[in-house]
Amino acid sequence: MEKKIRKLFVLSLLVLTLVVGSVTPAFARTIKGSATYYVGQSGRVYYYYYNSKGKLKHKKLKGKWKSSNKKVVSVKKSGKFKCKKKGKATLKLKKKGTTYKFKIKVK
Repeated sequence: MEKKIRKLFVLSLLVLTLVVGSVTPAFARTIKGSATYYVGQSGRVYYYYYNSKGKLKHKKLKGKWKSSNKKVVSVKKSGKFKCKKKGKATLKLKKKGTTYKFKIKVK
């Protein structure tokens, strides 16, 4: 099951990077995501999962969001982020004592 989740995660990142979105599963502590964006682009971090019928679903992530470099990427409470200038930043979500990370490179 964990291999399926990891494969899904990587595939989702590749697909959603093209449509200005990103993914990080909230239920897997060890998985870290990353993507490349351009100045002016925006997106939202979601997590994907399979429901009991085997259908792929997604949810918005709730918790406390923080950007490691606010000059490069800003993030709102809802998880929406906007790329401001070239550089690297890490979006962090703190939820129930666990921190999830998503790295963003802005070109």
